[in-house]
Amino acid sequence: MRLGLVASWTVRIALALTLVNGCASDSSPAPIAGAGGSGSGGASAGGGSGGASQNAAPPTGTGGSTTIPASDASDVVSPPPPDAAPEAPPAVVNPPDSVVWNIDNTKMIGGLAVTKVVGNPMVIDTPEGKAMQFNGNDAIFVGKQPVEGWTKWTTEVIFHPDTGGPGAQRWFHMQGPGGDRVLFELRMNGDSWFLVSFVQSPGGTARAFAVGFPHKAGQWYHVAIVVDGMSLKHYVNGVYENAGPCPGAEGCKTTAMLTTPYPLNYKPIGGGGTSLGCRYTLAAFLKGAIRLARYTPRALASTDFLPNPMN
Repeated sequence: MRLGLVASWTVRIALALTLVNGCASDSSPAPIAGAGGSGSGGASAGGGSGGASQNAAPPTGTGGSTTIPASDASDVVSPPPPDAAPEAPPAVVNPPDSVVWNIDNTKMIGGLAVTKVVGNPMVIDTPEGKAMQFNGNDAIFVGKQPVEGWTKWTTEVIFHPDTGGPGAQRWFHMQGPGGDRVLFELRMNGDSWFLVSFVQSPGGTARAFAVGFPHKAGQWYHVAIVVDGMSLKHYVNGVYENAGPCPGAEGCKTTAMLTTPYPLNYKPIGGGGTSLGCRYTLAAFLKGAIRLARYTPRALASTDFLPNPMN
């Protein structure tokens, strides 16, 4: 009887120890799904072949921070890149047969020596580069007129007529032999102006007196004279302007609206010189500024003119 009780208590103690050991083993992490190996105890380190020790450990961190698994790195949003600087406008490409004069000093213009300086023309800064300011009694002279010998041509100028200038300003003058010449002129009326263009050649004379096209003073303008051998045309900011009516006091032969484009039996003009800021005879001075001039030995379409980015 006593032996039976001892055996019974022995069995109970063994069962209790087994339960205690089982609870301790249950505190270990559960195996990762699908990572089991052959044999029993696949969750224990080294248990069976191909056990759980071959699988990646779950994410861990230090001090409460969490390491982002590689598979989640693509979900991290990077800060946007800084805004790119705005693109600069494309540089002007001049035709290979064009001649450009930058009016930015009183020594050399277009590679040619300045032969005379009248008054005190001043170099000024503009958003597109330097220019020359003329204050109504200033001028510079260059010892060449650039359309010499050309049968067709286009002359373009970017300039700024100021308010308060005299009524007639013959501000860009290319002089050839005798009376042959090319002029950009303006007529000022209060705070507005209009363009007058004039060409005299061995074959004939033409004048475009664009009184019907007033413009506001105090701004930058692109102006152009186009001679194609048969006519004279002029443009302001790329827009063609009809001529007339031109009064007799201006030297016109009729007060009626002139035929447009003005017919001109043009013959090439010989060599000479150019005045900027006044007529070649030191009269009719400009109150304003000139930035550049471009000469091309062809009759350009207005779509091929220089841009005027300052207007």
